[in-house]
Amino acid sequence: MFYIVLEIGILRDKMWLQDISLHFAKSKWSQFQILNSSKGIAPFLPPTQLAIPHVCMEFLEKYNDIILKPCHGQWGLGVVKVSKIDQEGFQIHQEQEKIFFTSKEELLNYLQTQFFSNDTYIIQKYIPLAEVDHSIFDIRVMVQRSDLGAEWEISAKVVKIASKNFIVTNVAKSLLLLEEALLISSLPTSSIQDITPKVDEVCLLTAKHLTEYYHDIMVIGMDVGLDFKGGVWIIETNFVPDISLFRRLRDKSIYEKIKNKWKK
Repeated sequence: MFYIVLEIGILRDKMWLQDISLHFAKSKWSQFQILNSSKGIAPFLPPTQLAIPHVCMEFLEKYNDIILKPCHGQWGLGVVKVSKIDQEGFQIHQEQEKIFFTSKEELLNYLQTQFFSNDTYIIQKYIPLAEVDHSIFDIRVMVQRSDLGAEWEISAKVVKIASKNFIVTNVAKSLLLLEEALLISSLPTSSIQDITPKVDEVCLLTAKHLTEYYHDIMVIGMDVGLDFKGGVWIIETNFVPDISLFRRLRDKSIYEKIKNKWKK
């Protein structure tokens, strides 16, 4: 299964085919299209489009802060945050580095040279994530089933706390169980008790919907974000997730549970 994306330009009242790109099953754009087709899941997805120059500027005008992600990337590589500082000023934040630009032309030229010429990107509204110790965090949720006809189950959850000044959690300075992280997070106390069941509900709904398109998947690693009010956001889904981070937890039985279920 794949999507074909046509980029059309208009010049002197004539349409021109500027670019054609294929997005296969593992593409972030393909997965977004599938998830966004579900009325139950769509509210938990950040606004997303393919990243082409005029769309970048439209998103910046509307949201001020956006995230760019390579459609075929992993481990947070190539992910950047772009911010509108004022009418002509912009900032790019990648890993711990920040670069400033004094015009949109300068910004777009840099994005085209450094990113868009190397891969197809998606653009998303930036969601300010909740924090632990002044660092953002998200939740890796492992959803698994024992065979193709079995029900999906949540096998484990772990909170990844980003290193200082990083915009992604792939470089995690520490890992915590969700219950531990919520108690020391920046989230309102009134919202904490509802978060775990909501995360479970959204992840199981997502797994069931993905099964309609990817019939043979047995495991999904989902990265789920929480905004400052406790709202749940699906950041990414991965059909070949790295489970080694669970080995870093004090409770080694969590890692063994995931591994044994995967073997079956």
